[in-house]
Amino acid sequence: MYSKAILIGRLGRDPEFKTTTNNKAVCNFSLACDNGYGEHKKTSWFDIVSFQESLNDKLIRPYVKKGSTVYIEGELRIRTWEKDGKKGKSTEVFLGGGSIIKLLSSSNSNQSSSQDDNKTPSINQGPPSLD
Repeated sequence: MYSKAILIGRLGRDPEFKTTTNNKAVCNFSLACDNGYGEHKKTSWFDIVSFQESLNDKLIRPYVKKGSTVYIEGELRIRTWEKDGKKGKSTEVFLGGGSIIKLLSSSNSNQSSSQDDNKTPSINQGPPSLD
């Protein structure tokens, strides 16, 4: 089974790049998605996680910053954790096989966009693995 999440939102902070204890590169960021208008508007925050080096290095690191608007299709995962003797669960959107991320607008005011430039950065990681 595959749980798919489709989100359009703005980054609440710059992506964070780390290396795990197993020496795997990981990128984390949070995405704010608004629903409704005016006094009925509600914002939901989603944690996004990517272990895909090509995705992290070719799209997220150079283009995606705090305030950027992105379109994401990824796998919805629930991660269990334990800290200081307390157990908890986190819901994350995992960017892996079958994921798509597309930069809709950049927060970088130095980047100019022209109508002739249709090269909006995006990456499609292909279909999910059935292994």
